[in-house]
Amino acid sequence: KKTGSGFGICFNDEKPGIQAIGNIHPDRAPKSGKGFIRRDYEYKRHGTLSLLAGIDLISGKVHSLIRERHKSSDFIDFLKLIDAAYPADAVIYMVLDNHTIHTSRETRAFLDNRKGRFQFVFTPKHASWLNLIEAFFSKMARMSLRGLRVNSKEELRAHIERWVAECNEDPVPFRWRWKMDEVHELLVALFNERYTRRRTAADRWKRLFYWLCAWAHQIVPMQVSDLWWGLQAPSGG
Repeated sequence: KKTGSGFGICFNDEKPGIQAIGNIHPDRAPKSGKGFIRRDYEYKRHGTLSLLAGIDLISGKVHSLIRERHKSSDFIDFLKLIDAAYPADAVIYMVLDNHTIHTSRETRAFLDNRKGRFQFVFTPKHASWLNLIEAFFSKMARMSLRGLRVNSKEELRAHIERWVAECNEDPVPFRWRWKMDEVHELLVALFNERYTRRRTAADRWKRLFYWLCAWAHQIVPMQVSDLWWGLQAPSGG
């Protein structure tokens, strides 16, 4: 199905703290035989901006909103932007994390006035890699923001807006390369590794406690230490 035929899927997140960094001394042009720009290590901070962005799963188009911070009111403005981007009769599935602004009182009040319009799908904790917008943020950091020097936050804002617009001129849908059986195998392996690590740590503490009981049996009255000896020692101790 295509977006607009009854539903839309949008992966969303925030990229806060994008620094507007400027040079104190101008960059020096490359010398003959040395193909790199020389830059002084000192720099000036002009402040930070927050990018609220979402990427459409079907078309690859990026929806963006740049603000000074990312409060609940900013997220509501972003929802309004998403609302205007999809047909009025479409249900919009929003894939996002459980940040407080996504579940705040203000956000819930806005959603109550738009019942049936938005469906939030929250990613599990520590699973940001499931959100496709993170791949876009990584691409932006590598291709647009790395080594960037600006003279103001307004210049940084214009730079980000221009780069997003260039991406939307020829949007590229992100393809999920993981197969469901591979994801299942990965999750099982991670669970077994964590479970084994916890069991190993628990056995270590039980073994230590057992030897402490053995040591205490020699210096405390028998009737007290007999209570401790009721605990069974771990196997292999």
